[in-house]
Amino acid sequence: MSPGPGWFRWSVPVLTIVLAVAACGPAATSSAPSAAPPSAEASAAASESAAAGGSAEPSAVTGATCAANATVVKFWTSHTPPDSDALTNIVNAFNTANADICVKMTIVPGAETDVAKLLTSIRGGVAPDVYMADRFTVPQRAAEGVLAELPADVAGMSGDYLPFAWAETQFKGKTYALPFDTDARALWYNKDLITAAGEDPAALDISKGPPTIDAVTKIADKVAKKDASGNYDVMGWMPAGPGAGGNPGAFDQGWHYTWGFVNNGNFAFTA
Repeated sequence: MSPGPGWFRWSVPVLTIVLAVAACGPAATSSAPSAAPPSAEASAAASESAAAGGSAEPSAVTGATCAANATVVKFWTSHTPPDSDALTNIVNAFNTANADICVKMTIVPGAETDVAKLLTSIRGGVAPDVYMADRFTVPQRAAEGVLAELPADVAGMSGDYLPFAWAETQFKGKTYALPFDTDARALWYNKDLITAAGEDPAALDISKGPPTIDAVTKIADKVAKKDASGNYDVMGWMPAGPGAGGNPGAFDQGWHYTWGFVNNGNFAFTA
């Protein structure tokens, strides 16, 4: 069902970060503006795998017109159009302004917790110099030896970023990434449908303070309507979606851990 009147929906821009990745051997392209040398473990793994023959890297979408003698910076991103279009513009503008440096951006499909291609590239000796990923994964990746520590003087840049964003780039007092952007959530609601259901839209007025999940659910249940077969004619609220093109997830933001964190849940991750 496509969203329409009666749907409560989250508007969610994608959150990404720029972080440094352990770059090993012949570089692959990456999608984030920040670079650092490889960790020792990653270098060793890369050398071993490179000897056996690393896998071919994807084709870059920027940098084709760079000078032949320019220093190449390989940058990976999991973003695809239209999000990657903005990154392409940023990279092209940088390359134009810095003729001695050539950033080659490569789109490598994946998700915030899916870095299989990145790990494979490290072991294969074709890791990117720079990688774009979600900030909340930075400490884990740093602990795994996937990311390289940024130079110590980067700490002086902390005041340029929002405190929560900067905090997510830290691991054991050291900086492993630079924030790139953040996002904001918004709950859209149809006042006419809420009123028709006998509820007061003012209960969702953010100027009176954020409504609780219980309050939103109560109103949504009143708005929702089913036909004789039990199918929804009007869906009051679907917390996890739908996403663009009818895909699950409110713009892919309705993850289980979103609700877990909201309700003070703890998660254990295993390899």
